[in-house]
Amino acid sequence: MFAGGQRGPRGPLGVLLETGCDYHLAICILLTILGYIPGIIYAIFVIIDK
Repeated sequence: MFAGGQRGPRGPLGVLLETGCDYHLAICILLTILGYIPGIIYAIFVIIDK
């Protein structure tokens, strides 16, 4: 719970810590640039899926 809480709301940083530098990070950065909320939602899905 603690690690998920630390990584979840941070968007691209959480995805980077969870998956490393791969296509998930690029998608998350793009979505965060387009709008903060879509980037956060995608990051949560990626972190939960791992």
